[in-house]
Amino acid sequence: QVALAANEDLSSHTNHDDWTAISTATELTGIDKAGNYYLTDNVTLTENEAWKPADGVVLCLNGKSIQASGNFDVITVNNGVTFTLCDCSGDSGKITNGYKDGGSQKYPGRGVSVSKNGTFTMYGGSITDNTEGGVFVGSNRTFTMNGGSITGNTVTGSGGGVYVASGAEFTMNGGEITGNTSSSYGGGVYVCNGAKFTMTDGSITGNAASSNENKSYGGGVYVQKDAIKFTMTGGSITGNKA
Repeated sequence: QVALAANEDLSSHTNHDDWTAISTATELTGIDKAGNYYLTDNVTLTENEAWKPADGVVLCLNGKSIQASGNFDVITVNNGVTFTLCDCSGDSGKITNGYKDGGSQKYPGRGVSVSKNGTFTMYGGSITDNTEGGVFVGSNRTFTMNGGSITGNTVTGSGGGVYVASGAEFTMNGGEITGNTSSSYGGGVYVCNGAKFTMTDGSITGNAASSNENKSYGGGVYVQKDAIKFTMTGGSITGNKA
């Protein structure tokens, strides 16, 4: 079902009874059990708290967005929770932070933060334009990217696109990590000591590690020397800058 949602036009799910429509922030934050859900409208979170999916939730963005209007991450995958994100409308659906008071300054926050022992799998959609990085994968947590895009995120620090903390695992089987920026290490992906990054496909391109004061490293990928392993068997890392 997830593969179907990721790769085929479901005509807004109208012919698929096993998918539940979600149209408001109240409905989204009220999901309390595993199942397949899809957005029928853009959702804005305003309660100063990230959406925390229940274990086993599969969410299709359906070309819509989830936006945080406050100083918090958009989605937090809690301890022991498995969460899957897809988008049957290509990658037009967005996970993003909104602008303060309709101005030009973004609310600070990540797109997705994965808590201890949490598992996040991404098939589609775009995690974009967040000001504290795209995805944070913490200790003993797992992030698998099979498609979609992580793009245009920034961070004051390391890991503009994806930050892989000690003990975490990030597997990239497809999708794009593009146009992200860090002020220190790892414009695209930052891999900490004790972490693991496996890349079999996809592209990491056009990212930058940029600092006005200090040297910066790893425009595409920065791997600390004591990371468990970085294995690349496919895909491409091109056109990045540090």
